Order: sequence, then structure tokens, then C-alpha cells
Amino acid sequence: MRCHPLPISADLFDSPELAVIAVVDTAVEVCLVALVVAHPDDDRDDDHLPFERRAARRLVTALYDVSHAIRRYRLALERAKERDRERTNDNPF
Repeated sequence: MRCHPLPISADLFDSPELAVIAVVDTAVEVCLVALVVAHPDDDRDDDHLPFERRAARRLVTALYDVSHAIRRYRLALERAKERDRERTNDNPF
């Protein structure tokens, strides 16, 4: 399920926050799997589900939001590094 490799020391030198983000990302993935196994989704409206199933659905939605935010942050870091490399390559000195 992991789509992004764990950060290496060079990554952490430039962006030390990636260490904690990797831990959070892994925890999100494990939590999603556990919730889906514990509370398989069905087609019933939230109003007809027990409270714990509704809470699980909301948590799954929130965890997907966190996962997407992490991916966007990583992409932003990659783009920033690419811009820095291009600036360095454009500099004749």
C-alpha cells in the first residue's frame, strides 16, 4: 500500500520534517486498513448505521484527507527542490 519510499538521510538533511511525516503517513495507512477491516462499508445511509460505524466512516474520510495533504506536501517539496536545482544550473558561477 505504501506508494512513497521512506526518506533517506539526504532527504532529512534538506527537510527533517519528512521523518515525522513518514511516521504519520504509515500510521494513517495502518489505521485505514484496520478501520476498513473492522467496519466494512455498505450502502446504508449514515442515519441507519450504528454510531461506531458512522464514526469509522468519518474517521476514514479524515484519514484520506490527511493522506492527500501529505502527498501534496511531498510534491511541493519536490517541486521546490527542482526549482532550486534549475536556479543552480542557470547560474554561470
